[in-house]
Amino acid sequence: RKKQEKESSLRNVRLRLGSLEKNLKNYKEDLKIISEEIKSYKTESSEINQGEIGLKYYKVLLDILKDLEGDAKSQLEKEITLKSNSLFKVYYDNPGLDIKIESGSVKLFDLVTKDEIDLATLNKSQQEMIKFSVINSLLKLSNEKLGNSLPLIADAPTSSSEWTNTKYFTDNVGNNFEQVVLFSKDY
Repeated sequence: RKKQEKESSLRNVRLRLGSLEKNLKNYKEDLKIISEEIKSYKTESSEINQGEIGLKYYKVLLDILKDLEGDAKSQLEKEITLKSNSLFKVYYDNPGLDIKIESGSVKLFDLVTKDEIDLATLNKSQQEMIKFSVINSLLKLSNEKLGNSLPLIADAPTSSSEWTNTKYFTDNVGNNFEQVVLFSKDY
């Protein structure tokens, strides 16, 4: 049985070797054809130099665009961070937290100790208001940048909040949007 397995394995290796040798022969023929085609082109060295210079400019432009994209993303994250913190202070009485948007992620920091805080360790009310602040900062910034006035519409945004923060939120939410529609069972 072992002898049969070895013979079968050897046969497979020989078949694969034959296939690879055939492929190699085909690649050599293709390379020869392409080389002859390249030799047949009559280009002046000035045309080649212009192409090389154009390629260098293209690479420089690509690098500039990558830098601009990175700068724009960084600037947008800073704006979302500022607006999120501003809204969180309006939505939540005595927040004690700093929201930071970094590399597309939401990070939280204690205002006093500056330690990073895991969202899961906060109470449900804080978690909901942080999420609400970040989402609404995007809406607010979109309104400002596009010159639109989209309404803020929320269904039971304070359902997990204690009464103090429910009242604080409803008293202040209208200060940041021209139109606000809230559905709430808390009043």
